[in-house]
Amino acid sequence: MAAQSSASSCAAATLAPSLDAGCTLDSMTDTVCGGGGDSTSITQGEALDVILVRPADGEDHSAHVSCSDFVVQFSHYKSAGRVQVCVNNHDVPELAMKYHTNKKQCRFIKGNTTKPDKTALNAVLLIARDDDKPVLSLHYTLFDDDSDTVLATAASSLFIWNHNDSVVVCDIDGTITKSNARGALATM
Repeated sequence: MAAQSSASSCAAATLAPSLDAGCTLDSMTDTVCGGGGDSTSITQGEALDVILVRPADGEDHSAHVSCSDFVVQFSHYKSAGRVQVCVNNHDVPELAMKYHTNKKQCRFIKGNTTKPDKTALNAVLLIARDDDKPVLSLHYTLFDDDSDTVLATAASSLFIWNHNDSVVVCDIDGTITKSNARGALATM
């Protein structure tokens, strides 16, 4: 896949301005209303938030950057498609994904996993550095392979942590968990 400028258009950003106050939103479908009164139904997918751990200053970024899995699902589609991933409305071609119907899950084209390679993570770190925010937006847009039609979208957040940030892990009831913290952090 040829590298594109990070400022190239993001499909999710292009769709957002066309949302009309008169459009209805339910839990499964966004209706995107065009200026001519027509509307196109775009299904909402599901995506988990992502944590990216930034390496220490002076360390080789390509060797020590890590993240949690990018879990994205579009469970209502029976055919495969390509997924554009945008970070803060910047298309990041290194994060391109493919929707796999057998698992109803997206995987990165490069490596066929739910974790991007170091090149992709470094591209995200460049956007994080330029935007200077600890929380970035992630937008996933599922396209039909044959027609480039937008079939579905999903959104989540990407949290940028420094390598020395302190973390407190709590159960749903608010109790601090000691035993499961290592298992949760081992996924990164």
